[in-house]
Amino acid sequence: MLTSFIAGFILGQDPKPPTKQLWFMFFLKGDGPRPADPKELTKMQEGHIKNLQTQGQAGHLLAAGPLTDPTQQRRGITVALASERPDVDALFTTDPFVKSKIMYVTAARWEAEFGGFRADYDKENMDEYELLITTQNLLRRTRTSLRNFAVGGRTTYSVSEKYPFSGEVWISRKSDHEKLVAAMGDVAAPREIIPLWMAKGLLKPAG
Repeated sequence: MLTSFIAGFILGQDPKPPTKQLWFMFFLKGDGPRPADPKELTKMQEGHIKNLQTQGQAGHLLAAGPLTDPTQQRRGITVALASERPDVDALFTTDPFVKSKIMYVTAARWEAEFGGFRADYDKENMDEYELLITTQNLLRRTRTSLRNFAVGGRTTYSVSEKYPFSGEVWISRKSDHEKLVAAMGDVAAPREIIPLWMAKGLLKPAG
């Protein structure tokens, strides 16, 4: 990055800033010891939430929320806006759960539409959503159908990630469950539909 800055300066041109893109991120269950004192755990949770709020207010996070994972390994998600993978990690260096290794960060480039998330969502209330995860890429007609009510797309994970998989991730409202089932009705690809909680009104209405 320094080299590109120097080159731009020498040529008399401003260096172009790195292009930011969407990253889909899981908080994974770690092996760090949980504090025995409930007060300490509460303090860590408050620090965790505060960091999410800080990064959201700074425009680095578009969405975040806990989920109910049948495997009990995935603790929550965020949708981050960053240039490179290390920039995603940098958003959570002050998170108490990550610092103590109670949770780990794993992330993938996400081909979702920025405009699917609202900036004027309800910051005081939570609502139930659903997280669709497929281990294969979907057909174009299926993806088109999902875009009518959901936000998502292909993911690209590095093999070095703690939770690597190749496929797609989509987020929809719980109220659109029947639409989600119908859209995936003839799809043979393995999939999961996981309950997810995020801010109310976060997804833009279809159309």
